[in-house]
Amino acid sequence: MANIDPAWSWGGDDSGTTPSVETAPFLESATPEDIFRGATGRGVRVAIVDSGVDNAHPVVAAAVRGWAEPQISEEGEVTINIAPHQDVFGHGTACAGIVHKIAPEAELYSVRVLGAGLGGRARTFAEGLRWAIENGMDVVNLSLGTTIQDHF
Repeated sequence: MANIDPAWSWGGDDSGTTPSVETAPFLESATPEDIFRGATGRGVRVAIVDSGVDNAHPVVAAAVRGWAEPQISEEGEVTINIAPHQDVFGHGTACAGIVHKIAPEAELYSVRVLGAGLGGRARTFAEGLRWAIENGMDVVNLSLGTTIQDHF
């Protein structure tokens, strides 16, 4: 059985070692058919909270059903722009493509909270997550990270 280093353990502790997690035995031989048993994602709403999703990209195949982009004024007021938007970096589209490959009938929603350099503000992220929850998303895909210790 293989051991893997989970992302949350990166950096280790003061000892300089990184703890490993033992892989579950069933994962070593599981196939997509074993795990999904014919499920296609029909009726599942998935928010991709990232850099946007390019709905015209072949890996997404026009599966995006809605868009949201939190915008915060200098006064701190939040508005949500629901106009269709593009992916400013490509990462959100890549994530959406993976979800679409696994669950081709799922409804995707693009929630753009990151900019062209994959940078963003914690408040913008939180408002995007709030939008996903308040709008009944069944799954929220978060492929995000930070080097800011306070956000861990």
